[in-house]
Amino acid sequence: MAGVDIVLTNISDKTDKHFAVSDNNGNFTVTGLTLQKSYELKATLIGYNEISRTVLIKTRTENIGLLLMSEQVKSIKGIEVTGQIPAAQQKGDTTELNANAFKTNPDAVAEDLVKKMPGITVENGTVKAHGEEVKKVYVDGRNFFGDDPTVAMKNLPADIIDKVQIFNKLSDQAELTGFDDGQSSKALNFITKKDRRNGMFGKFFAGHSYDDKYNVGGNYNWFNGDRRITILGLSNNVNQQNFATQDFLGAMNGPPQIGMGGRNSRGGAGMPSFIGQQNGITSNNSIGINYSDNWGKKINVSGSYFFNSSKNNTNQLLNRQYLLSADSSQYYTENSKYHNNNSNHRFDMRIEYTIDSSNTIMFMPRLNLQDNSSSNILSGSNTLTGGEILNQSNTVTTTKSFGYNYGSDLMYRHKFGKKGRTFSIGLSASGNAKDPKTTQNGSTITGSGNTIIHQRSSSNNDGSTVSSNLVYTEPFLKNGLIQLNYNISYNTNNTNKKTYSIDSLAGTEVLDTMLTNNYQNNYLTHRGGIGYRLKGDKYNLITNIGFQETELDGKQVFPLHSTVNKTFDNILPSLIFNYKFSQKNNLRIMYRTSTNIPSVSQLQDVVDNSNLLLLTTGNPELKQEYSHTLMANYSFANMQKSRNYFLFLYAGYKQNNISDATYIATHDTLIGNIALQKGAQLTRPVNLDHSWNLRSMMTYGFPINFIKSSLNITGGFTYTQSPGIINGKSNISNAYNYNGGLTLSSNISQNVDFTLSYNANYYEGFNSLQTQNNSHYWNQSAGCRFNWIIWNGFFVQNDVTGQFYNGLSGGYNTNYVLWNAGIGKKFLKNQKGELRLSVYDILDQNTNVSRTYSETYIQDSKVNTLKQYFMLTFTFSFSKGAVPEMRRDHHGDRPDLREGLPRGKMDGSSPPPPPPMDGNGPPPQ
Repeated sequence: MAGVDIVLTNISDKTDKHFAVSDNNGNFTVTGLTLQKSYELKATLIGYNEISRTVLIKTRTENIGLLLMSEQVKSIKGIEVTGQIPAAQQKGDTTELNANAFKTNPDAVAEDLVKKMPGITVENGTVKAHGEEVKKVYVDGRNFFGDDPTVAMKNLPADIIDKVQIFNKLSDQAELTGFDDGQSSKALNFITKKDRRNGMFGKFFAGHSYDDKYNVGGNYNWFNGDRRITILGLSNNVNQQNFATQDFLGAMNGPPQIGMGGRNSRGGAGMPSFIGQQNGITSNNSIGINYSDNWGKKINVSGSYFFNSSKNNTNQLLNRQYLLSADSSQYYTENSKYHNNNSNHRFDMRIEYTIDSSNTIMFMPRLNLQDNSSSNILSGSNTLTGGEILNQSNTVTTTKSFGYNYGSDLMYRHKFGKKGRTFSIGLSASGNAKDPKTTQNGSTITGSGNTIIHQRSSSNNDGSTVSSNLVYTEPFLKNGLIQLNYNISYNTNNTNKKTYSIDSLAGTEVLDTMLTNNYQNNYLTHRGGIGYRLKGDKYNLITNIGFQETELDGKQVFPLHSTVNKTFDNILPSLIFNYKFSQKNNLRIMYRTSTNIPSVSQLQDVVDNSNLLLLTTGNPELKQEYSHTLMANYSFANMQKSRNYFLFLYAGYKQNNISDATYIATHDTLIGNIALQKGAQLTRPVNLDHSWNLRSMMTYGFPINFIKSSLNITGGFTYTQSPGIINGKSNISNAYNYNGGLTLSSNISQNVDFTLSYNANYYEGFNSLQTQNNSHYWNQSAGCRFNWIIWNGFFVQNDVTGQFYNGLSGGYNTNYVLWNAGIGKKFLKNQKGELRLSVYDILDQNTNVSRTYSETYIQDSKVNTLKQYFMLTFTFSFSKGAVPEMRRDHHGDRPDLREGLPRGKMDGSSPPPPPPMDGNGPPPQ
């Protein structure tokens, strides 16, 4: 029997308790007991009589045999058995959340469910678990639309999910032994209910407003055991998106770092305020298919294809203050109108061939194709503190580009006869190319006159990487494992940009050598290392030391011939420590070092004048960054009391930090061969001493039984230190963010669903160059989401969010309330049809503002966003062949254990995916 709660209590010390839960086969294991001690064992399960017996621990392994449980039988007219479903359970370093403990409406999707769960947040479309961004979502341990977590969150029905697992996804090579190589990433695994794994289900919907707004889409799912096919589609012009941005051309969702020429600037420390939807107004069209199956007993296959196209119109107004000196500033104001058309094809596949119990081959190809066209009308001006206008600029830029990105990984893994002795080799190849073609017309007005430019440019950019990685492990001493690894990779990049000045009257074009450049660079990297893993009953310690040598061979062919040859030698230590205090809590600490090589655009010494007032150029002399990263996760889950606590700490330190050096001309200036008008600026990347990034996140969740709800309390802190140079003077930007919030979520029933939330953020920014311009501002948000199925299929929906700002510059302290509401009726057989009238932004107050601190400026911006509209939507849900859910009582909040289930079985809860070869946590495959 699955799901039986086991408690062992030390008879001589009642505070010494140990817990376990039986798996699908009824097995359970309890560790950490003391030899020659007697324990009282109790086994409980709703609907069955409790088992109690005394167990004496005589040896290191005690098998207590078969335990029999009998059903509770009472000869009365009626009986209602109730119990509180535990919200979370800690299984090693995996947190498992029980979906049945969180009530949602019948038509909810996975995103609605996980928003109620402790430790998981969805921020502007980005899913975070325990403070880390979720890089991948699996369904029953299988790939689901590649590396795009948004697809599963937006399309998977919540009512088919039994459990949600949060874990660190190891690399495919590391999964062979559990020897974490530091390449892990946060992942979610949705375990579906057993009775929903066979059959068809999905929904289709279509909505239209009285004017031009529309929203049409749906999904179709066919599950037949291991064979699963999902087809989904969406078309709308109301900023709805069911996929994550896969933007390797860098020009999809609005102008790149508006005002910065779109290349070298990294946007600084960046502390944006709440952004409700995508920037601007977007029309999206998408269609995708996901397939997974077992081809026989040895081949596991999964793959997906996804197409999306979008049209975006973004209008942005920004004000930026540059810190020239201790008592002087320059102000930049920009107004831009950006239009972008983008289409993207995305394909990925994974084939895993298990030759036998000792040998496995995996092949993972992927391909992206993207076509993009954009136009940007930009007006900018620079002024001094007293209001004196230094210069003004007007530019119209159009760009067309096509690009592709491909890659494939081939891996062979082998286990020898001796336990712990393994060998694996991975081969990887990838490449990309793009060919932007740009036309630009613009003018600048200064005190010295008017300058007009007409130019066109074309650029061919391509790169490729090939690499191999060899790993060998060997048992060493008791519970120990040694790992030897070697990696070699070769990366090449080529950029050839040509810019022509156009004389419209003469009908001629002249090559502009200052804006033209042909640059090539190659990186050859060797890395070898040795590591040791020590594993005990409660702990897992992994240490590794690596030596890396990187050779850079850079060559500029035009306009001048020059070469750059550098060698970087680095020692790269790492440490990972996991400690399992008990069945309830787990600690994970990770320290690692890494390097980051400059991109070809950062190295290319060519001027980008897409903004005539803000020029940028590269720096061939850049060195690679060296990073230290320290992360800690603590997880606590008390099943008996349904209390959960998660803590996340992060510290990042960079040496040779690649930052910006900006020169702002106080008069007409010539820097090298680059002419700067008074007030204009030139920015180039440089290596500076160091930078810091600190983050923390805490969440505590517990039930409030008398209102059948759960409360999650969150808090956090972020600190970013960024160095920069302005006119030859060093400036250190220090940005702080303190935040805290409350979320109250109902677990009343499927008919009544509400969420109340409040969150406060306090931001501070300090600059060493101008201490008198240190600034701070508040952002507070409060929300109420309430859905109620009233009677006979009639329902109401309300979603209210208030955003309140204080401390931004004039015109940006915009407080607003975004109120969305709807009423409707469910009808047809089993209420599969629904007609809903909804209103978006009832109060017509929606807005989009943000503030950014960087090492060289402070910026406030405002972007156009979706405004009020009405929409009438028809939705049809269907299911066929799947075993229906357990019958619920008239409140819809408790399963009826008396009917619909085989005797002696639980409610169809599914087992987690099989463990990896070392038995630690759920594998993604």
